[in-house]
Amino acid sequence: MEAIDYLSYSVVKEGYAFKEDERERSKAIRDRYNEIKEDLDKIAKKTMYSYNGRNVVRYGNLEELKKKYSDVDLLIYADDGNLCFGGGVSGNEFTYFTD
Repeated sequence: MEAIDYLSYSVVKEGYAFKEDERERSKAIRDRYNEIKEDLDKIAKKTMYSYNGRNVVRYGNLEELKKKYSDVDLLIYADDGNLCFGGGVSGNEFTYFTD
């Protein structure tokens, strides 16, 4: 897998895998996902593609979503409430990392 250039992202959410407080971080992210999931399931228009251990989600209605949700919220939603390896946002691309 190629190295990740974190400087290319405007928002970076650090993953919690292998951290001392990973259970607490995981729970916080999962709790937030559960808060936003129902609404975003109704209104988010997303497409996804994968490459090199990364999954990229693009939202077709990003400006509408940003009126109500933060980039971190949309990143959490993109990875179905996981983000154990973190992710980043660059423009309209919400990238989350996998192993």
